[in-house]
Amino acid sequence: MRGGTGQDGRRLVALAGEGGDGQQGGVAAGEWFGGDVHAGHGLSWTGRGSACASLVTRARPYDGHMDATPPDAPDTPGPAADPAVLPVDLRDYVRFRDAAATRVRVFATPRLALDLWCLQPQQATGVLHDPERDTSYTVVGGRSWFVTDEGEIGLDPMGALLVRAGTVHGIDNRAPDPLIVLAVTSPPDPTPPDVPEADDGLAIRYDEAAPGPLRRALTRFLGGD
Repeated sequence: MRGGTGQDGRRLVALAGEGGDGQQGGVAAGEWFGGDVHAGHGLSWTGRGSACASLVTRARPYDGHMDATPPDAPDTPGPAADPAVLPVDLRDYVRFRDAAATRVRVFATPRLALDLWCLQPQQATGVLHDPERDTSYTVVGGRSWFVTDEGEIGLDPMGALLVRAGTVHGIDNRAPDPLIVLAVTSPPDPTPPDVPEADDGLAIRYDEAAPGPLRRALTRFLGGD
């Protein structure tokens, strides 16, 4: 493969330092070591016809504040802590920034974490390196380039990549459309989950219809009727 320069990751540092109109790498000298992102500039998106345009239009700016409960509101029980099953609509977590590629934490457990990487055209993550954690990436929308110290790999939607702990790498969006990449990391870093941009949950269904064969088998497995 092309682009490899050894474990020092010099190819990635060069990538992170490139920017400007028509250039790859929308983060100027951006680096991320151990979870800290140091980002420069990025270019805003003005293209149309994106494969993930519906996700982009759903993303709304988050002002960092949640609605407070009125003082006279009755006490109501909150959601159960650490639910065994936690459905989410990933579209509610899509967040793009003109300044830099954005990582949004969807949820985390003591064993794994789920993040979304959102990159405008000509943006890059900077150098990613974690000596203790494996990460799998799946392209949800857009066209990506994964740059590693062993070469470069392009992935389209539904393409996936496993990056083992200690591998120097980065994500580059050279396409004219936004890029959304799903990242699953194990074990997780201590970053807490982010607040969703919306709470529509349109991708989630709760079917109360007659149970199918899998439901009946699961009920029998659990010792039900």
